[in-house]
Amino acid sequence: MSTFDYIISLIPVAECVFSAALFLWLYRRSKENPQVRLSLFFMFLSLFYLMSVLFYGGLHQLTPVLYVLSLPVTLSILPAFYIFLTSITGRYKNHSIRRHIHYAPTVFFFWMLMPFWFEPASVQYDFTSGNLHDVSNLPLLAFIRNVYRIGVYTVIHAQFVVYFILILIELRRCRRQIENRYSFNEQMNLSGITYFVLFFILLYILIIFSHFLGVSIYPVSRIIFNIVSSGIIFFLIIRGLKFRKMTNVEDAEKDGV
Repeated sequence: MSTFDYIISLIPVAECVFSAALFLWLYRRSKENPQVRLSLFFMFLSLFYLMSVLFYGGLHQLTPVLYVLSLPVTLSILPAFYIFLTSITGRYKNHSIRRHIHYAPTVFFFWMLMPFWFEPASVQYDFTSGNLHDVSNLPLLAFIRNVYRIGVYTVIHAQFVVYFILILIELRRCRRQIENRYSFNEQMNLSGITYFVLFFILLYILIIFSHFLGVSIYPVSRIIFNIVSSGIIFFLIIRGLKFRKMTNVEDAEKDGV
């Protein structure tokens, strides 16, 4: 990676780390759950972009760590976003256990891939560098490779479809709720959430298709990917600072009546 490429690649990481710390600080001041949920969402984004920088930077000693963590981290982004969305709309109670079920695929694939860390360092390097093509005599590596491919080429895309539908259902539910009891403040808040969702979906499409865009191979593609990502993340940060929990807004309106 060139110096310019490296600097541009670090911008999304810096944005996500800053926003995760910022929303966590805001949560500690206000104790509003949506802010800590948004902080968690940006934390997973920061891990994804940081691992991308480390991988593209050619730090081969970290490749086994990145190989195991990359899939679980990617599978955590959509659940974290959806949990934040439902915390804004008031769908779940503050301490609902149901929301943690969304991280089940993350935990499952982490445990399935973790045995890779116990392989000898030389085997790990040959495997991740592509020098170990035939793993028929190594059943554990064959299993790990199949699990990884299923996760990357099937589960991630299926997860996107499922959560896209869930997000649309949640937005429609909120719109019906507002129509049943009209609130101008909530209407404005829902409009902001809709734009937030649209920009996030655009960002996630870039993430899951980054491999097919040549981000790991061509510096120009990587630079464009990171510049576009930085712009979208900046919008998400600004929009996230303006969110108000819809249930709190409704309670405030009742108090004002």
